[in-house]
Amino acid sequence: GTVISFGINKEAYVKIELFDILGHEVSPTNFESLFEPGNKSVPISLKGLPSGTYFVRILTAYGEVQSVKLVKE
Repeated sequence: GTVISFGINKEAYVKIELFDILGHEVSPTNFESLFEPGNKSVPISLKGLPSGTYFVRILTAYGEVQSVKLVKE
């Protein structure tokens, strides 16, 4: 697994999604929670997934979107 770090400016509901290189959502790692402002870290498990490139999308209730590229070897 790995840890995804991100920052938010105000309290927000955050959803973290994991996609494979073809854009298919990888369901076991979806995460949703309400966060206070500041820098946050969320563990993401890649257990059971084949080696390859994945993308993490971090969405907030305010429409902010951040993307992170992950490579599992």
